[in-house]
Amino acid sequence: MTNQEGFCWAEPLGGCDGPITQEHLVSKSLSGAGVLHRIGNGPRDGGGPFDLRWGDLKARILCRKHNNELGGTADWAALRLFAHLKAINTPMSVPGSRILRPPFDRRVSGVSFGRWLCKTHCDIMFANGKLPDTAYAFYAFARPLPSPVHFYCTGLEGQQLRLADDRYPRVSWTQLINDADPGADIFSISLAGFETMVSTKPYTMHGRQMVDRVKVLQQPTALGMFRIVFDWTGEPPVAA
Repeated sequence: MTNQEGFCWAEPLGGCDGPITQEHLVSKSLSGAGVLHRIGNGPRDGGGPFDLRWGDLKARILCRKHNNELGGTADWAALRLFAHLKAINTPMSVPGSRILRPPFDRRVSGVSFGRWLCKTHCDIMFANGKLPDTAYAFYAFARPLPSPVHFYCTGLEGQQLRLADDRYPRVSWTQLINDADPGADIFSISLAGFETMVSTKPYTMHGRQMVDRVKVLQQPTALGMFRIVFDWTGEPPVAA
């Protein structure tokens, strides 16, 4: 396995400048003790299974310019969604719940959350010597895409999810293998039990109905239906 540390994974975008800086592979605000990475095969460059050690949660994989450009927008969206998922799990801890106030709609930028998903995948892959699909780097920086990126909610319609359960990791990452296209770079990230599968090609999983770019996540709670609304306005376009 070739270690990519010391290089910038955003180099395909152009404009690298400054020294290579350290990047948290999983947003520091979300890491905690519950981070889990389950690493599968890396078919894009012929690699086999690889393990991510606890000490590998930071790596020098972005130049200073791109690290500064990436900023905290994507991390903030993931942290905001995590807080909303916690509120679904423990609705009586939400302000106003003691007077049985019905839940109000929570809103999250789907675009910023998608950027966090792509950024996290690029961080983990690159730090472990794997080359992520360049479309993910372009989406992470909200640049016009060389190919479409799909964000599939893996939950079935009407399914009640187990969200923000402290018995499970806050964040887990898995690289997925498509037998029909072994060179494809497909991954899933679970944030507090809300799992999103990301692919550059349309994908069907075992005949299950999946939702691309979920608009509303809703769960029944003791206070009524709890809704998280995702806004996908302003997505980076696919270049002609």
